[in-house]
Amino acid sequence: MKSKDQQLLEEAYLKVLIEYITDDWFKQGSFQTYKKPAIEPYEIAQKDGTLQTLEGPQQYKAGFYIITGPKGEKYSMPPEKFAELKDDNKDGTASPKKIVKLAKLADSDGKVKTSWGAELEYKSGEDYIVKHGPGDYGVIKKDIFKDTYVPVTNVQENFQDGIMQDDKGVKRSVPLVVKFAEQNKDKYFQKNFPISKLEHELKWWDEQNKANPESSNARMMKADTSFPLLVIKNQRYGLSVSDGLNRLKKAKDVEGKEAVDVYIVPEEDIPEETIVK
Repeated sequence: MKSKDQQLLEEAYLKVLIEYITDDWFKQGSFQTYKKPAIEPYEIAQKDGTLQTLEGPQQYKAGFYIITGPKGEKYSMPPEKFAELKDDNKDGTASPKKIVKLAKLADSDGKVKTSWGAELEYKSGEDYIVKHGPGDYGVIKKDIFKDTYVPVTNVQENFQDGIMQDDKGVKRSVPLVVKFAEQNKDKYFQKNFPISKLEHELKWWDEQNKANPESSNARMMKADTSFPLLVIKNQRYGLSVSDGLNRLKKAKDVEGKEAVDVYIVPEEDIPEETIVK
């Protein structure tokens, strides 16, 4: 039997581990990533309970979403987090939203606390820690992460460091504008939008990529056309593709599509918190 001093020492050590993962931890060795398109069955918990996940037991409350991952693994999340991270397909399944996040391979053993209070275990070299937002982390097994996440470098667009600039010189974060559009999908999403209405943007792509066509074409071929394009509507200049120009090029010239899914966001609707100073 452990002595009281041993128990206190272990509890103190575990507390250090739980607090080890902070936003600062991601400043070195992390990378940008997002979840691949997928169909994830879910059910809504009718009462409180405990779920045995790959990261240890996870308590949930009535109303939480119990989601089944690609390898049959289950995890839970509260309704507000589900609405933030998933698109409900209204048929008992959901699909992950394309939200760019930071991820890093764990370099120690320990636990993290989710934004809704659950504790998830992780092991050095075996789990990725994903930063969903400030102080909000998740744990994903290494093999599952590689099957379900895509590094942003593999689908890089033509916008340096994810920054776009309007005709007034205002710079905005592309990932933040995309997130805003996704959170307001009912207002901005258009399915099967005619490529002919965006074709003028491809002239810009051709001009910009004359210097290194081999590299540009390789990057374009890696683009994932299953995600909607971000299109900004400017009162003076009309429609402009701000995220997804490689996807547009590939959809038209390689896949032979006549239409793509888009978010069309009027410039005046974009919130100030997306501005990069």
